[in-house]
Amino acid sequence: MTDPDEDLVRRAIRAIGDEAARPEPIPTPAPEPIPAPEAIPTPAPEFVPAPVRDTGTAGPWWRTRRTAVAVSVAAAACVVAVTATLLTSSGGGRPAPQDGQGQTLPQWISCATTIAVGDVATVRPTPSKAGHITVTFHVTEWIKPGKGERQVTLDVVDPAKADEEKKVEPGQHALIVVPRRYDEELDIFRGAELNAYRARVTSHLAEAAHTPCPAFWSRTRP
Repeated sequence: MTDPDEDLVRRAIRAIGDEAARPEPIPTPAPEPIPAPEAIPTPAPEFVPAPVRDTGTAGPWWRTRRTAVAVSVAAAACVVAVTATLLTSSGGGRPAPQDGQGQTLPQWISCATTIAVGDVATVRPTPSKAGHITVTFHVTEWIKPGKGERQVTLDVVDPAKADEEKKVEPGQHALIVVPRRYDEELDIFRGAELNAYRARVTSHLAEAAHTPCPAFWSRTRP
């Protein structure tokens, strides 16, 4: 082997040794994938009901001939909604009968024979009068007429026929309104209704005194 060859072999061996002695490089870990941010749902716009305005105007007060009008469940729901609206904004309300014979609030008062606050003492079916009840009522405040006996006995159409919630029972403290018309049931108001209707009735007494009761609501016999 010539000197150039030996020198070439020597260089190769040295290079191999240097490479073997070099420490292995530490692998660089691959970067972890960055998770995509979770989608944040866009909240639905909040529903804000429109404010209810009380116009302060006096609207019609209607009374229903519930003994002569049959209503469906859907119609009854509409009646409740209309009644609640009128009660809030215009001092009360009842749907007019199908023949259109409605009442204003002063007419309703004018067409009542008795309006009083007190306590129900006894209730019993009226003999020989289907749908009627006889109520003994202890009066604590007379509204119409302005004064009377401390205890009265009334033969009236049972309001529970049209509305079970209006059932008259002993022990109830209530405002009663006895209509003049023969086939119209007793109006009875308890709790918060008592105070609300009493205030409306007393505030319209003077006007009602000069308001005639329409003939339709004055019938005392068929």
